[in-house]
Formats: sequence, structure tokens, C-alpha cells
Amino acid sequence: MEEHKKRTSKLSAFDRAMNYLTYRDRTEAEIVKYLQDKNYSEKEIAVSMEALIRYGYINDEQYIQNACELNKSAKRYSRRRLAQDLIHRGIPREKIDDIDLFYTKEEEQHCCEELIDAAFERYRNEPYEKRKRKVANWMMRRGYPYAMISTQISRKQETFEENVENDDDEIRRDNIEADYQKYLRMQKSKGYTGWELQMRVQRNLLSRGFPNSEIYAFMDEKKEEGEFDE
Repeated sequence: MEEHKKRTSKLSAFDRAMNYLTYRDRTEAEIVKYLQDKNYSEKEIAVSMEALIRYGYINDEQYIQNACELNKSAKRYSRRRLAQDLIHRGIPREKIDDIDLFYTKEEEQHCCEELIDAAFERYRNEPYEKRKRKVANWMMRRGYPYAMISTQISRKQETFEENVENDDDEIRRDNIEADYQKYLRMQKSKGYTGWELQMRVQRNLLSRGFPNSEIYAFMDEKKEEGEFDE
């Protein structure tokens, strides 16, 4: 009698499964395990699963599609890492190939590019070489193959080197300008003007070790600005 009372007061396996589904989508395997843990019989579980699938509350194919879409917009794991996660959640291995339909290699490549950019920003305060190592390790934990990671790091390195080169050019230009103003004042104080002033300042700048071509171009600019007109 007591056993009968327990059974009639307990939620049905179907209702229990529906409550479990209110939090998020579940795989068939997750629902079965959940009901087993709640001590439902094999028959109760089978009947409930048949109803859940028939009404569309459980659909592993749709689950895979939803997981792929969420991954592309949020987690951005690799296809391999996503497949591992889905298998861990109970998706049968024979259904894993459905990932190809909803998360293509091209989309994976795009996710990799976005993650690399985010990773370089994440470790922006690290020295560049250490930064690259940390980025590579961070990406590999998300399942990306090293070859893909290496290609994207090379892309970032080209941008980094280009920026460094531009920064160096700007710094050098500022240094030339500062030395130019110093030597211009010095030679003017000695009474030099015109062409002779130009030549003396130019020799001073060349002695500072700047590239000759940059000094000649710089002095031509100053001449065109009328700096040495008498």
C-alpha cells in the first residue's frame, strides 16, 4: 500500500522530463540518464521518450544544429572540440557528421580568425613572443589545429611588424625634426643664411647617422617651405 502511494504521488516520467527540458535543450541520452537517476523503470522511460520524440520536444538533429549556431555566435570552438562536447552530452557518433551541415570549414576558419584577434587583445600586455605562445595554447585548448593557429598568428605578426615599422618611421622623423631645429638654431646663431645655412644643417644631420636618403628628402621639404630663402 505504501509503495502504491509513493508511485501515485510521483511525477510521471514524461512530466519529469518536461520539467528538465525547461532549463535548456537536452539530448536523448541526457533525458534517459536523468530519468534513470530518478529511478523510473525502463518501460516508463521508453514510453516517455517515445512521446517526447513524437511531439518534437527531443530531436538530436535539431540539438546539433542549435549547438552549432550557438557555438558560432558565442563559444567559437573548433569543429573537433564541438564534436567532442556533443559526444560527451550523449549525441551518438553516427550523428556527429551532421556538424558538417551546420558548421562548415569556412565558418570554422572565420571563428578562428575572430578568436585569434580576441586572444591577442587578451594578452596585449605580454611581450610579443610570450604573447604568441599564450595565444597558441589558448587556441589549442579550444580545439584548433596548430597549422590553422600558426597561419593566423603569422597574419597577426605581419600586421604587428608593419605597425612597428610605421612607428619606427614616425619616431625617426620626429628625431630628425628635433635635431634639425637644434642645428638650425645653432647655425643661425653663427650668422649663416641661405644656401650655406642649408648645407651646414644638412651636414650636421648626416653626422647623426640618419639614412642619407631621408635627410636629403627632409632638407628638400624644408627648402620648398622657404626655410632657407634669404
